[in-house]
Amino acid sequence: MSVFKIKRKKLLYGILFFSLVSLSCQGEMKEPSIVDDFSTGADNWQPKNPGNWTVEMVNGTPAYRLLEPGKQSGIRKPGSWSTLKDIEVENFQLTVTAQCLTDTVNKRRDICLFFGFQDSTHFYYAHFSAVSDNVHNIIGIVDGADRVKINTEPAGESAARLTDYDWHELRIVRRVDSGSIEAFIDDMDVPVMTAKDTTFKAGQIGIGSFDDRANFDLVQLITTVN
Repeated sequence: MSVFKIKRKKLLYGILFFSLVSLSCQGEMKEPSIVDDFSTGADNWQPKNPGNWTVEMVNGTPAYRLLEPGKQSGIRKPGSWSTLKDIEVENFQLTVTAQCLTDTVNKRRDICLFFGFQDSTHFYYAHFSAVSDNVHNIIGIVDGADRVKINTEPAGESAARLTDYDWHELRIVRRVDSGSIEAFIDDMDVPVMTAKDTTFKAGQIGIGSFDDRANFDLVQLITTVN
Protein backbone atom coordinates (compact mmCIF):
# COMPACT_ATOMS: atom_id res chain seq x y z
CA MET A 1 0.00 0.00 0.00
CA SER A 2 1.41 3.39 -0.91
CA VAL A 3 2.23 6.06 1.67
CA PHE A 4 -0.41 8.32 0.08
CA LYS A 5 -3.14 5.72 0.44
CA ILE A 6 -2.20 4.99 4.03
CA LYS A 7 -2.26 8.65 5.02
CA ARG A 8 -5.44 9.43 3.10
CA LYS A 9 -7.25 6.42 4.54
CA LYS A 10 -7.86 8.32 7.77
CA LEU A 11 -10.20 10.70 6.00
CA LEU A 12 -12.57 7.84 5.25
CA TYR A 13 -13.31 7.20 8.89
CA GLY A 14 -15.06 10.52 9.54
CA ILE A 15 -15.20 10.71 13.29
CA LEU A 16 -12.73 8.22 14.70
CA PHE A 17 -13.82 6.39 17.80
CA PHE A 18 -12.12 4.82 20.76
CA SER A 19 -14.27 2.24 22.53
CA LEU A 20 -13.16 0.41 25.63
CA VAL A 21 -15.00 -2.88 25.25
CA SER A 22 -14.59 -6.53 26.20
CA LEU A 23 -12.00 -7.77 23.76
CA SER A 24 -11.29 -11.44 24.52
CA CYS A 25 -13.62 -12.87 21.89
CA GLN A 26 -13.70 -14.99 18.75
CA GLY A 27 -15.63 -15.01 15.48
CA GLU A 28 -15.54 -13.43 12.04
CA MET A 29 -13.34 -10.49 11.10
CA LYS A 30 -15.15 -7.22 11.86
CA GLU A 31 -14.62 -3.48 11.65
CA PRO A 32 -11.94 -2.06 13.97
CA SER A 33 -12.97 -2.07 17.63
CA ILE A 34 -10.46 0.68 18.29
CA VAL A 35 -9.15 3.36 15.94
CA ASP A 36 -6.71 5.98 17.19
CA ASP A 37 -4.98 8.62 15.04
CA PHE A 38 -3.69 10.66 18.03
CA SER A 39 -5.71 13.70 16.93
CA THR A 40 -6.84 14.12 20.55
CA GLY A 41 -3.48 13.28 22.09
CA ALA A 42 -2.16 10.08 23.63
CA ASP A 43 -4.05 9.83 26.93
CA ASN A 44 -5.12 6.29 26.04
CA TRP A 45 -1.49 5.13 26.02
CA GLN A 46 0.95 4.28 28.80
CA PRO A 47 4.60 4.76 27.77
CA LYS A 48 7.43 3.04 29.58
CA ASN A 49 9.28 6.37 29.74
CA PRO A 50 6.73 9.22 29.40
CA GLY A 51 9.45 11.82 28.81
CA ASN A 52 10.53 10.01 25.65
CA TRP A 53 7.13 10.27 23.93
CA THR A 54 5.08 13.17 22.57
CA VAL A 55 2.39 13.96 20.01
CA GLU A 56 3.66 16.22 17.22
CA MET A 57 2.39 17.36 13.86
CA VAL A 58 4.17 15.61 10.99
CA ASN A 59 3.33 16.93 7.52
CA GLY A 60 0.08 18.32 8.85
CA THR A 61 -0.96 15.10 10.60
CA PRO A 62 -0.64 14.28 14.33
CA ALA A 63 1.81 11.49 15.12
CA TYR A 64 2.82 9.79 18.35
CA ARG A 65 6.59 10.25 18.37
CA LEU A 66 9.20 8.20 20.19
CA LEU A 67 11.82 10.91 20.75
CA GLU A 68 14.60 8.86 22.30
CA PRO A 69 15.29 5.13 22.51
CA GLY A 70 15.08 3.54 25.93
CA LYS A 71 18.21 2.40 27.73
CA GLN A 72 19.02 -1.28 28.14
CA SER A 73 19.15 -2.69 31.65
CA GLY A 74 18.85 -6.19 33.03
CA ILE A 75 17.68 -8.74 30.48
CA ARG A 76 18.06 -8.07 26.76
CA LYS A 77 14.72 -6.82 25.42
CA PRO A 78 13.23 -3.86 23.50
CA GLY A 79 13.97 -0.60 25.28
CA SER A 80 10.88 1.48 24.46
CA TRP A 81 7.17 0.81 24.33
CA SER A 82 3.84 2.46 24.92
CA THR A 83 0.90 0.16 25.68
CA LEU A 84 -2.80 0.75 25.19
CA LYS A 85 -4.30 1.38 28.62
CA ASP A 86 -6.90 -0.84 30.30
CA ILE A 87 -7.22 -3.23 27.37
CA GLU A 88 -6.23 -6.90 27.10
CA VAL A 89 -6.84 -8.97 23.98
CA GLU A 90 -6.45 -12.59 22.93
CA ASN A 91 -7.43 -12.99 19.26
CA PHE A 92 -6.83 -9.81 17.31
CA GLN A 93 -5.54 -7.99 14.27
CA LEU A 94 -3.40 -4.94 15.02
CA THR A 95 -2.51 -2.59 12.15
CA VAL A 96 -0.23 0.41 12.67
CA THR A 97 1.16 3.05 10.33
CA ALA A 98 4.71 3.89 11.40
CA GLN A 99 7.94 5.57 10.29
CA CYS A 100 11.46 4.80 11.54
CA LEU A 101 13.51 7.96 12.08
CA THR A 102 16.93 6.37 12.49
CA ASP A 103 19.55 6.95 9.76
CA THR A 104 19.11 4.44 6.95
CA VAL A 105 22.84 3.67 7.10
CA ASN A 106 22.04 1.77 10.29
CA LYS A 107 20.77 -1.60 9.04
CA ARG A 108 19.67 -2.57 12.55
CA ARG A 109 17.07 0.22 12.68
CA ASP A 110 13.70 -1.06 13.84
CA ILE A 111 10.08 -0.60 14.85
CA CYS A 112 8.34 -3.00 17.22
CA LEU A 113 4.73 -4.00 17.82
CA PHE A 114 4.00 -5.56 21.20
CA PHE A 115 1.29 -8.01 22.17
CA GLY A 116 0.46 -10.53 24.89
CA PHE A 117 2.05 -7.91 27.16
CA GLN A 118 1.94 -9.04 30.82
CA ASP A 119 4.59 -6.81 32.34
CA SER A 120 8.00 -5.35 31.49
CA THR A 121 9.70 -8.76 31.35
CA HIS A 122 6.91 -10.93 29.92
CA PHE A 123 5.58 -10.21 26.43
CA TYR A 124 5.74 -10.92 22.69
CA TYR A 125 6.95 -8.48 20.07
CA ALA A 126 7.34 -8.30 16.31
CA HIS A 127 10.61 -6.64 15.32
CA PHE A 128 10.60 -5.03 11.87
CA SER A 129 14.08 -4.09 10.67
CA ALA A 130 16.32 -3.42 7.66
CA VAL A 131 18.29 -6.62 8.20
CA SER A 132 17.31 -10.17 9.07
CA ASP A 133 19.24 -12.43 11.45
CA ASN A 134 18.67 -14.27 14.71
CA VAL A 135 17.71 -11.09 16.63
CA HIS A 136 16.59 -8.64 13.92
CA ASN A 137 13.38 -8.89 11.90
CA ILE A 138 11.94 -11.55 14.17
CA ILE A 139 8.92 -12.41 16.25
CA GLY A 140 10.36 -12.59 19.74
CA ILE A 141 9.31 -13.55 23.23
CA VAL A 142 10.57 -12.06 26.49
CA ASP A 143 9.74 -14.49 29.29
CA GLY A 144 11.72 -13.32 32.29
CA ALA A 145 14.97 -13.74 30.37
CA ASP A 146 16.77 -12.40 27.29
CA ARG A 147 14.54 -12.21 24.21
CA VAL A 148 14.28 -15.33 22.08
CA LYS A 149 13.39 -15.62 18.40
CA ILE A 150 10.27 -17.77 17.93
CA ASN A 151 9.33 -17.23 14.28
CA THR A 152 9.70 -20.25 12.01
CA GLU A 153 11.71 -18.53 9.27
CA PRO A 154 15.41 -19.39 9.56
CA ALA A 155 17.63 -16.57 10.81
CA GLY A 156 18.38 -14.22 7.94
CA GLU A 157 15.48 -15.38 5.75
CA SER A 158 12.57 -13.18 6.88
CA ALA A 159 11.91 -10.29 4.48
CA ALA A 160 13.50 -7.12 5.96
CA ARG A 161 11.82 -4.03 4.48
CA LEU A 162 12.36 -1.20 6.99
CA THR A 163 15.11 0.29 4.84
CA ASP A 164 13.91 3.89 4.32
CA TYR A 165 12.15 6.89 5.87
CA ASP A 166 8.79 6.02 4.29
CA TRP A 167 5.66 5.38 6.32
CA HIS A 168 4.96 1.65 6.46
CA GLU A 169 1.86 -0.33 7.30
CA LEU A 170 2.62 -2.99 9.94
CA ARG A 171 0.27 -5.72 11.06
CA ILE A 172 0.07 -8.54 13.61
CA VAL A 173 -2.62 -11.23 13.47
CA ARG A 174 -2.91 -13.55 16.49
CA ARG A 175 -5.06 -16.62 17.14
CA VAL A 176 -4.59 -17.86 20.69
CA ASP A 177 -6.10 -21.35 20.44
CA SER A 178 -3.71 -22.46 17.69
CA GLY A 179 -0.88 -20.23 18.85
CA SER A 180 -0.66 -18.71 15.36
CA ILE A 181 1.13 -15.36 15.03
CA GLU A 182 1.60 -13.60 11.69
CA ALA A 183 3.52 -10.38 11.02
CA PHE A 184 3.08 -8.27 7.87
CA ILE A 185 4.70 -5.14 6.45
CA ASP A 186 3.10 -3.28 3.52
CA ASP A 187 1.95 -6.48 1.77
CA MET A 188 -1.08 -7.58 3.80
CA ASP A 189 -1.52 -10.82 1.84
CA VAL A 190 1.76 -12.55 2.65
CA PRO A 191 3.28 -12.48 6.17
CA VAL A 192 7.00 -11.80 6.46
CA MET A 193 7.19 -13.71 9.75
CA THR A 194 5.12 -16.50 11.30
CA ALA A 195 5.22 -18.25 14.66
CA LYS A 196 3.27 -20.59 16.92
CA ASP A 197 3.38 -20.05 20.65
CA THR A 198 0.86 -20.16 23.51
CA THR A 199 3.00 -19.01 26.44
CA PHE A 200 0.93 -15.87 26.97
CA LYS A 201 -2.81 -15.64 26.36
CA ALA A 202 -4.60 -12.33 26.87
CA GLY A 203 -2.37 -9.29 27.16
CA GLN A 204 -1.95 -5.65 26.22
CA ILE A 205 -0.86 -4.43 22.81
CA GLY A 206 1.73 -1.72 22.27
CA ILE A 207 4.03 0.17 19.93
CA GLY A 208 7.68 1.14 20.21
CA SER A 209 11.21 0.17 19.27
CA PHE A 210 14.14 -1.89 20.44
CA ASP A 211 16.56 1.05 20.36
CA ASP A 212 15.48 3.60 17.75
CA ARG A 213 13.30 6.68 17.24
CA ALA A 214 9.99 6.45 15.38
CA ASN A 215 6.65 8.05 14.52
CA PHE A 216 3.32 6.24 14.88
CA ASP A 217 0.18 7.36 13.12
CA LEU A 218 -3.00 5.38 12.62
CA VAL A 219 -3.59 2.46 15.04
CA GLN A 220 -6.43 0.03 14.27
CA LEU A 221 -7.33 -2.92 16.46
CA ILE A 222 -9.80 -5.59 15.36
CA THR A 223 -10.65 -7.88 18.24
CA THR A 224 -12.36 -10.78 16.51
CA VAL A 225 -10.55 -12.95 13.97
CA ASN A 226 -11.68 -16.11 12.22
